[in-house]
Amino acid sequence: MDLPLNILSNFMGDSFENKKVYLFKNKNYDKNAPSHFHIALRTNKKEYLVLTMITSQVEKKLKYYNLTNKNLVDSVIVLDSNDLDILNKESCIDCNDPMYLTKEEIESLAVDLEYKDANINKNLREKIINAIKSSAKVREEIKNSLEIEEK
Repeated sequence: MDLPLNILSNFMGDSFENKKVYLFKNKNYDKNAPSHFHIALRTNKKEYLVLTMITSQVEKKLKYYNLTNKNLVDSVIVLDSNDLDILNKESCIDCNDPMYLTKEEIESLAVDLEYKDANINKNLREKIINAIKSSAKVREEIKNSLEIEEK
């Protein structure tokens, strides 16, 4: 189901306090592609969020970067249920390809949006932010919008 923007905005606005992960299908991907988990990161511009997608295609991601640009491998974070309790198999976050979007843009591309309570601890958030900032592929605008939170 597509959610009204005001409900989506409330979900996105409190993503860290409620330790939420978002599950949705992206309208821009193949219509048969499955829904993916996304972690929302706050930015220093309140109207924008950085979304990172979690995929179970770990070997495919690592192989791709090993063949195309080995320097980008370090910005792929491999996770399992010990890192993020909602995962049921090894997965990864490709921090070379974050989405920098407004809540309205997220609402327009998200299909069947759900949120899941998850244990997104400070260390994992910092690891994601540092991987984004160290990636040569990520635009400076995105890197500069992220700050390590003091909590």
